[in-house]
Amino acid sequence: MEHVRVLLGAACLFFGGCAANPESIQPTATTQVATNTPLVGDPPAPAPPSVAHAPSATFADGEAAYKKADYKTALAAWQPLADKGDADAQHALGIMYLHGYGVAPDPDQAVKWLTKSCLQGNVHACDALGAMYEQGKHIRQDKIRAYVWYSRAVAVASEKDSPLPKSNLSRVTAHLTPAEIAQANALAANLLH
Repeated sequence: MEHVRVLLGAACLFFGGCAANPESIQPTATTQVATNTPLVGDPPAPAPPSVAHAPSATFADGEAAYKKADYKTALAAWQPLADKGDADAQHALGIMYLHGYGVAPDPDQAVKWLTKSCLQGNVHACDALGAMYEQGKHIRQDKIRAYVWYSRAVAVASEKDSPLPKSNLSRVTAHLTPAEIAQANALAANLLH
């Protein structure tokens, strides 16, 4: 009987809930334990629903989990969205990989996801990339690449966005020579077009 309760409990979790508590289920004369061997004359068992048919998590689901420091759930919500091209989810994954929230810190994955997001116009991802290169945080410091990503942040920023990208770009520009700025603009033209 304990096996039945365990199986029912697992099924309740998988299928999103049960009307009854698996602990409260008592055997009856019609209770049968499932086996791998069908009985003669039994119709074929229906196939279990595939994971693809499970309800999809939204960005907001991931955000709520992230705010509770439930990074595993946030990652599970955001990864499929990021894989499908959602710029906000890509930005979120980049930040998780940058800081090691729920995953091992991985600067290459952080750059990958932040770049994908930035190229779609996410100002926060562009600014994060600029900061990584400016500060040499987890990657080799590169003021020219910092200029490229801060320039992109300024280009995609709207009136409602923070003035921080402009401030960041001004700060980096002050430390570059005219030749380095020309090099950064050429790199930006190759990366962003």
